[in-house]
Amino acid sequence: MFKFRGMDEEFFRLFAEAAATLHRAALTLQYTCNHYGTAPEGLKNLAVLKLRVERTTETIIEKLGATFITPFDREDIYGLARWLNEIAVSLYLTAKAMLIYDLGRPGVHFLQLLEVLVTTIATLKIQVTALPGLKKNAVAILRLARAIKKYRDQGDGLYQDGLGEMYRSCRDYYTAGQGRLRDLAAAQDQGLWDLLVVLKWQRVFDQVYVTLRECAAVASLLQGIVMKYV
Repeated sequence: MFKFRGMDEEFFRLFAEAAATLHRAALTLQYTCNHYGTAPEGLKNLAVLKLRVERTTETIIEKLGATFITPFDREDIYGLARWLNEIAVSLYLTAKAMLIYDLGRPGVHFLQLLEVLVTTIATLKIQVTALPGLKKNAVAILRLARAIKKYRDQGDGLYQDGLGEMYRSCRDYYTAGQGRLRDLAAAQDQGLWDLLVVLKWQRVFDQVYVTLRECAAVASLLQGIVMKYV
């Protein structure tokens, strides 16, 4: 029968704690984008959650250096901690970019992309918390990894559709009124976007896209752990 070497439950508890905090951060980002007036407060909350994940992953790495027998390979423990920390940073940077650029409430494609991101991180949380019962949960962990990669691909489509639509609208923005359309809010209500605004939104879209790919990297890492030990 399969057993983790040492079966140190503290590593599993810390990983589960970090994953749960990431899920809370993703929900906070989604709420902030849906209620843009709360953006400053949302950014503060995300900073607190990012710091919480950073402290948890630092504890994991410190424990790794002080533990002779680990539940699974050291490089996998370190890699999982590092990726979870990267996701926390990416979520924070998304909200920070939106606030710095003062972009206002996002459009439908971005909100759909955020919904996919929240679902992805919720799935990742389930996958991480399944680690202690690896043999029993092996099939579920592999299935969740496939689901996360499917969400990543879905996010790719929303990323391309959202930015593509915004760039195409630039042509109409500059031709409408032969360049005399100066009210950005009114233009956006008509589905028209200034190129500078689109470039700013691309930075935000890019950050969410990166976060989805980081989640997929965690899923692949956990998939690899299953292959090694089951």
